[in-house]
Amino acid sequence: MKKSVLLYFSASIIFLNGCSDLGFGSCGEDNCDGSDLISTITLNDFVGTWDGSRDIANEGRDENYMIVKPSGDVTYYDYQGDSYNLGNNCYISRSIKLTDSGILNSFTHPVTVDDVTKLESIKAELSGNNLSFTFAASSPTTPGRFDYTPSTMIESDFVPACTTE
Repeated sequence: MKKSVLLYFSASIIFLNGCSDLGFGSCGEDNCDGSDLISTITLNDFVGTWDGSRDIANEGRDENYMIVKPSGDVTYYDYQGDSYNLGNNCYISRSIKLTDSGILNSFTHPVTVDDVTKLESIKAELSGNNLSFTFAASSPTTPGRFDYTPSTMIESDFVPACTTE
């Protein structure tokens, strides 16, 4: 009996310690540095190609993908010929560089707005084979949550690239 009570008590302490400052209560999404927490997800956990395509109510299907490299280089590919964009048969790409912030499941990337560069935080979550990125509500580029599933596509599949004239 003493061992089971001690084990339960120890597990409770570990749970409480491991789950503090996760963005709930007084520690909000934009104001918690979580410096006492250790990241449990690394870039290597989600290296590969991810499908972020989704149906957008009454607007069509938005087909897009993301490739994450071990270096932290991330390239997004947005297909313009889908029923959402109604554009040409080509891909627009955008790249960012992720860095593990050392805070629980949090990564940063530089964002420049009006010639001022700051680090933007992204929360990453893995659930089985599914990946989600949550950008802070204050994000100047892409606020919100984006869900991805593994994809077998490779970088050379995202052609042709859209050209600007």
